[in-house]
Amino acid sequence: MNRIFAALSLICMSLLLTNCKSDDAGSPGETVIIREPSEVYNENKVAIKQYLANNYIIENQDGTITFDSITSPKYKQQPTIKDDPRLDSIELKNDKYIIKTISTQTYNPYNGSYENRVSRLEYTKNTDETKYMVYFLRLNEGKGIQPQPIDSVFTQINVYSLKNDVVSKPIAGRFFSYPETIGEYQVGGVSIPQLTSGERQLLQFVKTATNLQMGSNGLTYEQGSAGRIIGFIPSGLYLFNQSNTIKIKAYEPAIVDMTVINTLERDHDGDGILSKYEVEPSKIGTELTMNDYFSYSTSGYELTPNFLNLDDDDDGVPTRIELMYYDQYGLVKYYKYDDPRLNICSDKPNYLDKECRPYINEDGIWTWEQLNNKPNNPTTDN
Repeated sequence: MNRIFAALSLICMSLLLTNCKSDDAGSPGETVIIREPSEVYNENKVAIKQYLANNYIIENQDGTITFDSITSPKYKQQPTIKDDPRLDSIELKNDKYIIKTISTQTYNPYNGSYENRVSRLEYTKNTDETKYMVYFLRLNEGKGIQPQPIDSVFTQINVYSLKNDVVSKPIAGRFFSYPETIGEYQVGGVSIPQLTSGERQLLQFVKTATNLQMGSNGLTYEQGSAGRIIGFIPSGLYLFNQSNTIKIKAYEPAIVDMTVINTLERDHDGDGILSKYEVEPSKIGTELTMNDYFSYSTSGYELTPNFLNLDDDDDGVPTRIELMYYDQYGLVKYYKYDDPRLNICSDKPNYLDKECRPYINEDGIWTWEQLNNKPNNPTTDN
């Protein structure tokens, strides 16, 4: 059994920023000039191919790996990485969205007041249209669940340079999330660890571990059940013009060894609907892409997808309120997103129908009573 001394519920507060800035440095005191991604990729492509042809992987019995050159005195005619039958490749584009917060006067269902707070997130698509060929070695497919593009993934990571230097101390395991949730933005002053676009997209080829158990000494899982993949990632899908060590400078590729342990589905906007259900209805239950999540918007704000919006129909009542009801004991409960009882005013769920909203009665309770059996009931206030 492998052991990770970290709780599943803990998400470390640090961030790998991958957006380009004009004052980024390749090493302390060095200013890096912004370059065209396609130009950099052409250089990276040559460097990676040369590396694959002139280096080999050493897999130790304890699960650790190292890389070495065929010019090393230790080389004993082992197959190069290029000739490794596990080597595969895929063409990827940079799928990272640039996100900004939008704050409005928003009803807080937990204290009954209106507050100026982050209520939705607005995105800008990445302008990099370069198509990157990414080579990878899948050491183990894994036996558990395949992570979805916006899941939080508990992952172990080791990073190497094309000079076979160990770039960073092994990350024993922690959660990485993308994008940040509205709740995390509302806290302010903290940031969540994120995988780069290349790292995150490669996780589609592996699955999580099985027999996960949390005990007094941390998380354990079945030996050999965690998916493991090594990616040879061009800088355009990694840190591009940024550098967090002197061993990988700006515009240099990276070798990333990832073992995925667990995945958590998220409700990014905290509205009571898992993000995987806030997509085009016909796509629910299918294999989703990043574009599927970001392209579905019913609020009228084209650049705010439903999974990053507290109010999916922009009627002034948070989606979570529109899912709420009281049971026979007066306790607050919430309907599932597709419960037919939500179709109060039309054939659409009320949280997606701007012309259908509850009101607060004289007892200060949200209610739909006067709207029952009144299809397409209009609203006059905002």
